Amino acid sequence: MKKLDKYINYIETVLINKNIDNEDTEWKQSAELTRLLNTSESLYSTDSLSLGIDASELLLLIKINSDTVSENLIANIKKEIEAKIKNLASRINDDLKKDLFKPINLLFFVSTIQLRLSLKNSFSSKNLTELIKKIRTDTGVKNVKFNPVFYLDKDISTDEIKLPNIRRYEMVTLPPFDVDIEVPKNNKKSTLKGYVFTANLFDLVSLYNTIGDQLFKKNVRLGIDDKLDVDKSIKETLTDKPEAFWFRNNGITILVEEAEMKLDRVGEIVLKEAENNELKFSVINGAQTITAASEYYYSLSDKERTDKSSVAKVIVKIIHIKDNDSESARKEAKNISISLNRQKPIKAEDIAFTNEFVETMNDYLESSQAEYTLVRRGEETSSNRAYSLINFAKARKACSGDPGPARSNATATLLKINTETSHFHDKEIFRPEWYSATETEKKEYYSRFYSPILFAMDMATSCQSIAKKTKLEGAEANVMKNGMWYFIAYVVYLLNDGDDSDYSHFTYSFDKISPEALKLLFENFADFYCKKLKATESDTISNAFKTSNNYRKLKECRYKGTSFYQNVCDLFDKKEAVSYDETMGMASPSSIRRSPYPNTGMQVIYNGIPHNVSNKTEAFVYTVQQCLENASIDRYLIAMETLPFLSRNDSLDSGNFRQKAPVTVKRETIYIGKHSNSAEKLKQVTRLCDVLHIKPQTILWRNDDSIIFEY
Repeated sequence: MKKLDKYINYIETVLINKNIDNEDTEWKQSAELTRLLNTSESLYSTDSLSLGIDASELLLLIKINSDTVSENLIANIKKEIEAKIKNLASRINDDLKKDLFKPINLLFFVSTIQLRLSLKNSFSSKNLTELIKKIRTDTGVKNVKFNPVFYLDKDISTDEIKLPNIRRYEMVTLPPFDVDIEVPKNNKKSTLKGYVFTANLFDLVSLYNTIGDQLFKKNVRLGIDDKLDVDKSIKETLTDKPEAFWFRNNGITILVEEAEMKLDRVGEIVLKEAENNELKFSVINGAQTITAASEYYYSLSDKERTDKSSVAKVIVKIIHIKDNDSESARKEAKNISISLNRQKPIKAEDIAFTNEFVETMNDYLESSQAEYTLVRRGEETSSNRAYSLINFAKARKACSGDPGPARSNATATLLKINTETSHFHDKEIFRPEWYSATETEKKEYYSRFYSPILFAMDMATSCQSIAKKTKLEGAEANVMKNGMWYFIAYVVYLLNDGDDSDYSHFTYSFDKISPEALKLLFENFADFYCKKLKATESDTISNAFKTSNNYRKLKECRYKGTSFYQNVCDLFDKKEAVSYDETMGMASPSSIRRSPYPNTGMQVIYNGIPHNVSNKTEAFVYTVQQCLENASIDRYLIAMETLPFLSRNDSLDSGNFRQKAPVTVKRETIYIGKHSNSAEKLKQVTRLCDVLHIKPQTILWRNDDSIIFEY
């Protein structure tokens, strides 16, 4: 495994195991991650925002290139943390600080177990009082909390790696188990082989000290909080009664994925031969046992550690899978790892799914023949409208007028359950009246609060990849990257006549909305958002969308009469009389004839605004461009697909396109074929207006006092 991949896997595992939501993956190619990987400085730190990790909690990553710890090193680390947080606090608003700095996750990269142990003691809660006081003063956040996590970072040498002190005569070899692993050349079946034996616990700790956290590459438990005091129990047994450890521990399981596993030595098992720097084995169960034991042993003096190294024993199970290059072998290895790690802490979503609210909601969805259902994490399928509970929660949060937390809050926060009432903590998402409602009342409550949820979830699914395809730049690109839930919430809000408290009359469907149409609408929203809020690039960074402050400002802006509102109405067939936005410099169509325009030669007057042209060909091109730019998205797409004088293909050179004009419409370059006579051009404009549903008296061509064309 490359070192960069190793770091990425580690960071991803911490995010997953701490229920920290992170949807972006671009950070994996960031230059800052490469600097963290390759730095030779004795102390180097960075943060999740600098890396581009759009996580719901703050991560500080600290790499220490030192084998020993000193008071000076600890002091420098604390200064680095304080300076980093102070700098971050100056870049974000107070609401974001409360969410982002509670808690602060410290990810330490260390090179020795001794350094890990020293840092763990130095960064325990009781030793961080002064640092927390300073950060409270610097940031204004009262409830500051640190979560330290440690990664033992070791380079793999070419030396032999082995597990010593094995009594081979006590080893139990399990009968081979056939697995459908086919070898292409001779079509033979390989087998799973199993070995069970007793080993010194300290020898496994020594293995960990040699390899580091790569030992757990197929079962990384980094960052999981020890809420059951398992670590404490392990250390107490090793301290008080180490000879009883074999009886009190579930043991260690090692998965070996080698073509051959040599068992030709009497007192040891070779896990990696010399001259080979690739690890093909991993502890897939028992990581917590090894890491807790390592902290115990390396808290002792050298003499004590030597004296106690052979007292505590542990059961070791080795599972050997041959031919790990085949797809079926890799699948089998994955299945074994998953099966042996069922005891990992259950995610918040797994617990939440068993709540009475979810059960009765699914019953209602089935009885009312709704078009979707709620399923467990990992069982989602957008094609069958099977959505996870967290998707449901985020959609409801956004539709309630609070899209910020839909983006920023962790799964554990959105799905938090009150242990006293067994009801969900967030009453806006999970309405408390639902629990005791009759069937008649459920119909009313669902209609009022949950009618747009399927629409919002479908829209979110379609939006996932759209932002990456846009050609927008700057602030507008940021809106598309970071403002998906703002966009969804606002569209639903407009379709519901500017109301997000009661959706009883919401009947809109997201069916038949093409990705192209949604992309154009999203781009239109980005432009609308930036203009209405006068937002710059710095105003549209990720954190700006993690609260709903700007969304509330957006709702205060006038939307009726804007092109964005017209596009929403047209795309979703909302019956609304749409006027023109006078704030955008538009006049009503009926004012065209009576406007006292000066006689300045040939003009095209579109929506009351005059534009000088030299000839009818220029008038034709300008008119077509204006009509397309101001048309609804679905009508624009229909026109591009059906009218023979419009194309996105710049290589056309026949028919209308013997002469062509490139123009920019809705941020894409299209080509208008202009090789036709004047009479034909007027017919083409008329046909275009019909397709686009242009309102009467919108267009006028005139030359001095003479009217050439009007629509």
